[in-house]
Amino acid sequence: MGLAKTAKAFNAPAILTTVVAETVVAAIKDGYTWVAVLLEYQRDWARQGTYMNVMEIVGQHAGAYGAGTFYASTMFGGHE
Repeated sequence: MGLAKTAKAFNAPAILTTVVAETVVAAIKDGYTWVAVLLEYQRDWARQGTYMNVMEIVGQHAGAYGAGTFYASTMFGGHE
């Protein structure tokens, strides 16, 4: 997953891109995955405008978890 694509998905300014990158690196060092961090940002922000972009990134780059989000969305039509 490219940081530039993630920043673009959230319409993030350049300084925020740096902060997000540092936060993701710190979270990975603590044992979290980039998927967990990205989804936590999506929940914290409660921004429906970014939901589809996040799900697209997860679907394309998160392996089995991404397939699971596609399945849940297709079967239940909701936000997981």
